[in-house]
Order: sequence, then C-alpha cells, then structure tokens
Amino acid sequence: MAIGPRCRLENIRVRRLSQIKLGACNALTEGCWLWPIEAEQNSYRIVKGEHNYFNHGVMTDPFGRIESGSHNVCGSVVYRIDSEWSKFAN
Repeated sequence: MAIGPRCRLENIRVRRLSQIKLGACNALTEGCWLWPIEAEQNSYRIVKGEHNYFNHGVMTDPFGRIESGSHNVCGSVVYRIDSEWSKFAN
C-alpha cells in the first residue's frame, strides 16, 4: 500500500494492499474499508488524492478503478463502487 505523509487511518480494513494508493493528508475514520476485488492487477484500483476525509463506515469496493481527487469529504456509511461491477453481475 502506498501511503503519503500525514495520513490518519483509524482502525480500517484493507485487502490487496498493492492495489491501493493514498496521497498526503488523508483521513479515514474507524470502520472504513478499502476493498478491491480479489483479482490480480499490476496497477492501483483505489487511488485517493490529497486532503480527503472519509467518515465512519465508508466502503470503497472497486472492480475496475475508483479514483478520488483532492479536498473531498465523504459522509458516514457510504458504499462506493465503480461501473465495472456490471461486467461481473451476470
């Protein structure tokens, strides 16, 4: 997992660490999940820019790639999934 400086990660759950990149000064509060699909990939599936805040219980669950820019706030108990999911739904 690539983590920029001054990030605050409070009791979060992650898998597939090689597919996750966090920029500087991100905060993920307790109960957040960074949960890329269990499939091999040589690039990042989850990319978060800088100075983002993801509140309690936010789940980022990409099948392809989810990228968050910088200076974002995401509220409590939000499920973030990308459009690639439709390829696996059938």
